[in-house]
Order: sequence, then C-alpha cells, then structure tokens
Amino acid sequence: TDLLETMCLISQSEMVLGVDGGMAHLAAFLKKKLVVLFGPTNPHNVSPVGTDGFIISYPVECSPCYFSKNYYLFYLDFK
Repeated sequence: TDLLETMCLISQSEMVLGVDGGMAHLAAFLKKKLVVLFGPTNPHNVSPVGTDGFIISYPVECSPCYFSKNYYLFYLDFK
C-alpha cells in the first residue's frame, strides 16, 4: 500500500497495532487508539506524540541504543 492508502486504512480503523516507526506516528496524528511495540530504542524519547493507548517495550542488553553494533545486527537479522 502507498501512503495515501495507509492513511485511509488507519483513518477507518478503531485501533492500530504498530511498531516504533512512521505508521505509529501517523496513527497518533489521526487520534487513533494505539498499541506500539518498541525494540531497543527508548520509547520515552521517540514515542508518538498524543498517543491514546499503550506503549510496550522490552529492554534489551544494549537498550536504549540507536547506532550501536548490536542495533544493526538485530536489524539485519530480520531483513
């Protein structure tokens, strides 16, 4: 789906399950109930503004991290 289709789907949704990325921020902007799953990033620093819902986070060994070797190894394992 493209961005416009995604916005339409989110706007018609009652609740959104997302990860720590752009779609979660879009859902918060559209004032949707939201559950956001966070990885090694710090949810207090990068969570969607105005979130009506829950933030779920599991601290990993390197958490919070953004540019560490562990962050990129974790990311590449899922590609």
